[in-house]
Amino acid sequence: MMFRNKSEKHIVKKSALQRSIVLDERKRRKNLLDTLIIGSLCFGLSVTFIVLIKYIFTTDYSGLSPVVCGIITLAIYFLLRLSRLGYVNSATLLFLSIVYCISTYTLMRWGVLAPEGLLAYGVLIVLAGILTTSRAAFATTLLCAATLALLLMLDQEGQIIVDNTWLAKPAGYDDILVFALTLLIVAIVSWLSNREIRQSLGRALKSEAMLKHERDKLEDTVRERSRELERLQLRKTIELQKFAEFGRLSSSLLHDLASPLMAASMSIGQIKDDKHLSVLEDAKLSLRQIEMYVKHARAQLHEREKSENFNIKSEIAKIIRSLSISANDEVNVVFGEGVPTILTGDAAQFDRIVANLISNAFDAQKPSPKKVVDIKLMRLRESITLEVVDHGKGIPNDVLPRIFEAFYTTKPQGESMGIGLVIAKNAVEDHFKGTIEVHNSGYAGACFTITIPLNKKL
Repeated sequence: MMFRNKSEKHIVKKSALQRSIVLDERKRRKNLLDTLIIGSLCFGLSVTFIVLIKYIFTTDYSGLSPVVCGIITLAIYFLLRLSRLGYVNSATLLFLSIVYCISTYTLMRWGVLAPEGLLAYGVLIVLAGILTTSRAAFATTLLCAATLALLLMLDQEGQIIVDNTWLAKPAGYDDILVFALTLLIVAIVSWLSNREIRQSLGRALKSEAMLKHERDKLEDTVRERSRELERLQLRKTIELQKFAEFGRLSSSLLHDLASPLMAASMSIGQIKDDKHLSVLEDAKLSLRQIEMYVKHARAQLHEREKSENFNIKSEIAKIIRSLSISANDEVNVVFGEGVPTILTGDAAQFDRIVANLISNAFDAQKPSPKKVVDIKLMRLRESITLEVVDHGKGIPNDVLPRIFEAFYTTKPQGESMGIGLVIAKNAVEDHFKGTIEVHNSGYAGACFTITIPLNKKL
């Protein structure tokens, strides 16, 4: 889930916490309600059985009808089924209503001073507070008080017939037993409520401990990631320092090479020897290419690059001649259909990219006596692709992800600085706005693929 800001995330967390609290409270009330209903059901069955025995074997029985007791017991069983189906609020309201009706019936039959009825009202108020809310307990208190006032008024006006004969009888042990049972019910309800509250508190403490554990794990993860970032920044800083030092050395080296190269080129130009004419021409070509590299490197160090049209075939042929390839080695160049011969950009940049890839392709086939490099150019819609494939052993899979990292090389120490492919990659992406990828080909060794868009402004 994505959040637009921290406040929205805080609101979502707060609402999730509130839902958790509400669900926990509902679970607590449901467990308490089920326990009370099961207890009431057992009590109802016992009362129904006792009333039925008295009704059968007592000739002058004047108590509750066994039918009424049975109906009340069935109603309590219905409440249990309703609660198990998930209708907790409805079951709670009906359960409180049954307790209210039984209490009111007791007071209406034996008067508003009947202790059993008054204690039953007390139990009702306690149940309302525990099973619902404190407001419901106060509302139930007002309802019970209003009911007592109404019953008293109806009794005084003669609207209801109250059996007050129990007032003339002395209190017996059965009355004490009823009072004790009623008070025991209040104690049991309070104990159940406190037990559920303690369990909820235990779950809350356990959740808090788990949350603290997760927070500590998150802090450890953040610290570890911070250390990794610091190490990465340090490594990048060291690489930048190496590049800066390499740039300073290159600038000095180019300055020192420029004059001797110019003098060597002029001296070779004055030599006229028909026997070694081809060799001299190759030497002059190499010197001109080195001069071009020096000029380009100077321009690059001063952040000056030129963009012009150049012939791809001519540049590749010139690169192959300048690499002094052995007679046993072979470079196969294939131009696909529709490949343009003219490309716009910096020719020196292009030469450096291709020369680097061809040199690496030959190095990958050492110490083979015959080295073969395949170069293939193709056109794909509005771009051209250049593939350089060697016939070596390929690049190990664990090396492939790091092949374009600065100063990373698989060659023996001292043979490579590990920046050739980095320079080629930067030239392809920054100057030609293209991409360079590498993979192991199925029929040969490593395959470097360069894609250069044709309609991209350089």
